[in-house]
Amino acid sequence: MEELGLGKLERRVLEPLLRKYLPGRVYSLDANPLDEEHVIATNPALGVPLETLGFFAFHYTASNVACKFARPLYATL
Repeated sequence: MEELGLGKLERRVLEPLLRKYLPGRVYSLDANPLDEEHVIATNPALGVPLETLGFFAFHYTASNVACKFARPLYATL
């Protein structure tokens, strides 16, 4: 397995991982619709100071959901 750098996963690394779970769908690096009612998002929050990691881990991902015009309701950290 290749070594990954800081930041978001490159599309060439992410696509094979998502293809199994989102077959036939178009997906982005920020947030993706699962069905008519649910949007899922992830963001690694890499490179932020440890004392603010929790804040950014939540808010980066919640912002990605909001960019898809959905309301963030649940989080798994």
